Amino acid sequence: ALPAYLDDYAFLVYGLMNLYEASFKVEYLALADGLTRQTFDLFWDGQHSVFNFSGQGNEELLAPSREFYDGALPAGNSVAFHNLLKLARITTDNKYLAMAEKMATRIMVDAEEYPPGYTMFLSGIDFMLGPTGEIVIAGKIGASETAAARKIIHEKFSPHKVVLLHPPGSEGEKLEKLAEYTKYQQMIEGKTTFYLCRNYACEKPLTGLGELQKQMKDFP
Repeated sequence: ALPAYLDDYAFLVYGLMNLYEASFKVEYLALADGLTRQTFDLFWDGQHSVFNFSGQGNEELLAPSREFYDGALPAGNSVAFHNLLKLARITTDNKYLAMAEKMATRIMVDAEEYPPGYTMFLSGIDFMLGPTGEIVIAGKIGASETAAARKIIHEKFSPHKVVLLHPPGSEGEKLEKLAEYTKYQQMIEGKTTFYLCRNYACEKPLTGLGELQKQMKDFP
């Protein structure tokens, strides 16, 4: 009914990516990707390498508003920065990473003066510097082993990772359109299989929950 603002897009995308990791429904991830591309078109300010608060379809303001400060709620730019980094890791889309790097260069100028005011942004910088990792579960969405694996993966606080589920069949093909590299990460002998990767270089596939739990201790 009304034009949305940067915060609306950024927080919705952030929530969708968390919903994906909680449910492994690829529709959430695809929607997050699509909305992020819309965010570029509507809010990106190429001159200042950040997102404007008000988009092209909104009422024209006397002066552009660009919010960086992370207060009780994070700034839209900080959340969008996180989204870009996560999506870059998931999709290997260099455009996402290039935009994030431009934002980092611009906002760091302000963050260095008062770091406590840029906590969400700096946590994104921490993710950017890494080390980061990718976990791909090759298995069925409703399988008990898939649910058990998700619990093991999230038991450890590990903010430097992305987690994907590559199911067999048409659902897996949907994920492959977003993350092409997952086409090579398949179930082995019909068993739920776990791929732990660092910068897309994967260790030997695991097929046991006990092995997954053991390897997670040293994972980013």
